[in-house]
Amino acid sequence: MSKQEDTRDRVLDLIDSLQVGQAIPSERQLTQELGVSRLTVRAALDELVRDGYLDRRHGSGTYITEPKIAQPLTLTSFSDEMRRRGMVPGSRWSSRPRRPARASDAASWFHRLSRWSASSVFASRMPSRWRWRFSTSPKPSCRA
Repeated sequence: MSKQEDTRDRVLDLIDSLQVGQAIPSERQLTQELGVSRLTVRAALDELVRDGYLDRRHGSGTYITEPKIAQPLTLTSFSDEMRRRGMVPGSRWSSRPRRPARASDAASWFHRLSRWSASSVFASRMPSRWRWRFSTSPKPSCRA
């Protein structure tokens, strides 16, 4: 076990004996009490700050933080999560203008999609509408 790990464990024991919100001794005091260099104490405290055990306040000291509640990671759908919170999931259009499709619209979308996507996008003209066809093949195929 390295000096830093040993120092970290000893500071954790100190944290257990104090209450949330209380300040821990200064780095200089910990150096004297634990018999290690200030660099070792600082590294151990930095690790405990990253782990959420301590909070450094500039000019004030280092304080013990509230313990974090560990919640298991679960994957749920957006709708399930909203229902769990007592909300009603849904969606609605804020605005949806309707107009016939133009060739310039399709060309613009084709240009954007071809830059963002690894797959090729092909459009076939239908009466007053555009139908998009996604394909990974290098040759487009037509469908009527």
